[in-house]
Amino acid sequence: MSLQISLHIQERLEKGKSAQLMQMEASSFFHYLEREMSCTDKVYISKKRMFFYCDQVRYDYKLNGNYIVREVDSKGWIEVCLYVKEFDISPTPGGIKIKLIMQRGTTKWQAQTILAYSL
Repeated sequence: MSLQISLHIQERLEKGKSAQLMQMEASSFFHYLEREMSCTDKVYISKKRMFFYCDQVRYDYKLNGNYIVREVDSKGWIEVCLYVKEFDISPTPGGIKIKLIMQRGTTKWQAQTILAYSL
């Protein structure tokens, strides 16, 4: 009986760690993107992909497998957000809405934000 309780507690701890890790990934990604979008007034959106220009530099983001990857001025892609199942981008007046559905193991996490363009 105590072994079952111990396994259940361990499983709940792992789920909590996974949720916390995904929350940190999403938060860091949103913060990073907000900083980069600070000098643009338009974002181009297509399915699971977006790009914009800031000081004549192109920033491109897309879903690649379970990662969101980023490229700056065609210099190569790097992973900027892990554990992503869905990456949805939609326009809003003066900005964009981003929704992430993330999964690590059996733990799922959902996050969304609205980011404004530079005015």
